[in-house]
Amino acid sequence: MRTSAPGRGGRSHQETYDVLETHRPFADLTRRPGTRAAALLCAALAVGPVAATLHAQDSGGEGGGSQELSYVDVIDVKVVNIKVYVTDKDGNPVTGLTRDDFVIEEDGREVKLTNFYEFREGTREGDLPPRPEAPKIESHPELRAEPELEVASEDQLHLIVYVDHHNIRPNNRNRVFRFVRQFLREHVDRQDRVMLVSYNRSIKIEREFTSDPQVVSRALFDLEKHTGGRLTVDSDRRDIINDIEDEIDISLLVSRAKMFAQEQHNDMQFTLDALKEMVSNLAGLPGRKALLYVSDGLPMRPGEEMFEAVSERVNRGGDAGASYYSNLRMEAFSYDLSPRFRDLANTANASDVSFYTIDAAGLLGRSIRGADMRGGPLSSNMESIWNNNVQGSLMFLADETGGQFAVNTNNFEGAFERFAKDFEHYYSLGFSPSHAGNGRLYRIEVKLKDKQRGWSLRHRQNYRDKSVELEMQEGVKASLQFGAQSNDLGIRLVEKSRMRRSDGTFMVHVDVLIPLGEVTLLPLQDVHEARLRVWVQARDADGGFSDPVVSPLRIEVAKDEVEQARQGVWAYELPLVMGTGDQWISVGVRDDLGGERSFLTRVLRGEA
Repeated sequence: MRTSAPGRGGRSHQETYDVLETHRPFADLTRRPGTRAAALLCAALAVGPVAATLHAQDSGGEGGGSQELSYVDVIDVKVVNIKVYVTDKDGNPVTGLTRDDFVIEEDGREVKLTNFYEFREGTREGDLPPRPEAPKIESHPELRAEPELEVASEDQLHLIVYVDHHNIRPNNRNRVFRFVRQFLREHVDRQDRVMLVSYNRSIKIEREFTSDPQVVSRALFDLEKHTGGRLTVDSDRRDIINDIEDEIDISLLVSRAKMFAQEQHNDMQFTLDALKEMVSNLAGLPGRKALLYVSDGLPMRPGEEMFEAVSERVNRGGDAGASYYSNLRMEAFSYDLSPRFRDLANTANASDVSFYTIDAAGLLGRSIRGADMRGGPLSSNMESIWNNNVQGSLMFLADETGGQFAVNTNNFEGAFERFAKDFEHYYSLGFSPSHAGNGRLYRIEVKLKDKQRGWSLRHRQNYRDKSVELEMQEGVKASLQFGAQSNDLGIRLVEKSRMRRSDGTFMVHVDVLIPLGEVTLLPLQDVHEARLRVWVQARDADGGFSDPVVSPLRIEVAKDEVEQARQGVWAYELPLVMGTGDQWISVGVRDDLGGERSFLTRVLRGEA
């Protein structure tokens, strides 16, 4: 990719980027081979003024007569917002609290609240001003042909229904689906966005984000036809348990238990990789994000119940060399996945995604011993180990991310009622950390000053201090992948021209129109200056993604032309080479002096 921005004195500064390579598409993020490269290649970037006499500079160019900013370069006033759920002893939301009722600590040190509001049944109450309306721009005639933007608000709910076919039994799954459909019908409205995802050794987007929850509800009927991977695990476990009393060679039983644990451990690696990729891709979405995870639980230590079963057989005595295996229970720690679950929770918190986990097995839907199982007695300890193993992970993910769980219960309707209360009421607490973009993970604790009331608080347990560059990349990717657009700067994308090339591809020129009235212009000695950065990423019809590319943009306005310039727009030209199929381009623009940002995506229709 090439960028060109004219410098002062008639010179131009050229910067060359490598041709963009393609990542695997989101729908194939586990073990499928990579797809072909995205056909859309950013060929060059150029800048030019509209409705004002201005100068543009690449910030890496030679300075000429430009004044450098002596006391400010990039403004990054970060505000960390933590959603806090306060409930009474009966689990009902506590309303009417103010900022004076809360204390928030970062890594054990109290921080000052800068933002606060209460979200109650779709409205804000508190001292945070409402978001300003997106500016309307009429100075460019082509803008009138632009489609109406659907801009996501900070309070809009993005709900991902994630069905794990590989870790569930079909009967349990289909039973829970009835309650999921009821929940979508009664508690999710058209102000929210819902997506349906399934997992069976690879992720599949069953339904893209939609404002019609019934689209997802109807799609659940199709998923009822799928098999469940947990049945195979149950069968393998029963085979080993059936042979425990009859097998003379204890070493053979131990080997089979280890093999079982290793297979489950390997499967869990793929399961956790897929979940991590899912929540990572949600990072750039604005608003609230909740992942409703439906499974029969995930083992924190795969195979632990099998080591317990063999250990009990050893302890019953009568086997030669049995004393050698007296500490067999410790073998389960070799397959411990606690660090992976911790990493998943941290990734979800970094993306501000809360887990709402459902154990579809319910109260009576899970037992190690089947009706056809023979062999010696199984202790209640073994059953308890198995249940705690697969339920503990669901509880952990919910607790760490500020969500909720439903385990060891058949009252799924009551569980979804609890979940719905979270979506209808919470408190938003914001603070400005003393650091910015260092990439570290920080622990968060929120307390009530009045501890005598017996109320409970939930919130995500940590956050990651991301750099501006990473946040912009995530926003561009989310705009490209999920259609999540926000437009504080009021920019527009307009296809200006297209020309067929000799090789059959097309040269397409797209203007990024930036209204200067929405950009911070810093007064210097002879000019007013704006500093922006533009991010670009592309996706082809097969789901292939290009790498994101960023280019700096410095705009100088003569002192006596500032007012005129504020009435116009700055046209940032993107010459693009595209193939014959449809292509999508996502653009992110950040005002580095004011901190505002915009993310837009447009489809470029291909020609046969």
